Amino acid sequence: MARGVGYGPNTFFVPELYMLAMTYMYEGQRELGLELARRCVQALVDNGSEWNQPNIMRGDNGLEIFGSHYDQNLMLWAVPAAAEGKDLTAFCAPGGLGERMIAAAKNG
Repeated sequence: MARGVGYGPNTFFVPELYMLAMTYMYEGQRELGLELARRCVQALVDNGSEWNQPNIMRGDNGLEIFGSHYDQNLMLWAVPAAAEGKDLTAFCAPGGLGERMIAAAKNG
């Protein structure tokens, strides 16, 4: 591991933050979970990393610390289900978010 890489008082692991946000949502603290997810996404956008997302970022200044792994950050796609209090299967079912997004992409 490179010097300065890893957890510290000012760092967060992006996919774990999404999981924490969803846990709050499922446990009845929806607004707190949404705010955590929003802040994470805002840090990625502010850093220009919305598509090439890092694993670890600094929470105090939004800089990337380690990684470039969008695949792990696919946890973001589970946030809408958590925000609605549903499990992910509802979004994968016919007529669910996944199907609607694919249809919109094909028609757009």
